[in-house]
Amino acid sequence: MRCRNARGGCLMVCSLESIERHERDCEYSFMSCINAGCTAQFERRNLDGHLAVCDHRSRECPNGCGYTILSAEDLQHNCIAELRTELELLRSEMICRIEETKQEMESRLDSQRRHMVQKESILMSEIEELKSQMSRLMSDVRSLLVSERQHRQDLEQADLEKQELMEILKGLQKESRSKSNTGNHKPTNIHPLTRFESIKRNTREVTII
Repeated sequence: MRCRNARGGCLMVCSLESIERHERDCEYSFMSCINAGCTAQFERRNLDGHLAVCDHRSRECPNGCGYTILSAEDLQHNCIAELRTELELLRSEMICRIEETKQEMESRLDSQRRHMVQKESILMSEIEELKSQMSRLMSDVRSLLVSERQHRQDLEQADLEKQELMEILKGLQKESRSKSNTGNHKPTNIHPLTRFESIKRNTREVTII
């Protein structure tokens, strides 16, 4: 099959399977300019020539400002004005980003602050509870110390009375042996018995306490 651009000068003859691919890239097929805003149409083989003179072609400013300009805008292009505009845009963008970052940081700080306040409140409650427990423990310890001191005094008193009782018993035993030897049953001294009864009463009182 012959190319449909044969009237324009294409001499290519292709098989049915490949004709479509050829016509899509055929140098004699018409195409539109690839520059935005340009409505010119031409054969594909003339693309490079048209782009060289196209009023809508873009290129970098020859003065070194880095701005991309169109050929139609060459006369109106002002490097200083363009750079100022670009600078203002960058400044505005930077201010927006700084403000967003600031708000985000403030939000995080507020969240952290609330968390710390809650944690502080919990810790203070725990400290107060520990203080209360410590106070109760100290009170219990003081009570135990008083009770232990009293118990020790009672034991010491009981030991003293026990020693006195043993001495009285020894005296009674000696007196009994003396009476047995002499045959005299008349009491000569009632002080040991009186002391013995007193000690017995005190011992019973200590035992009850």
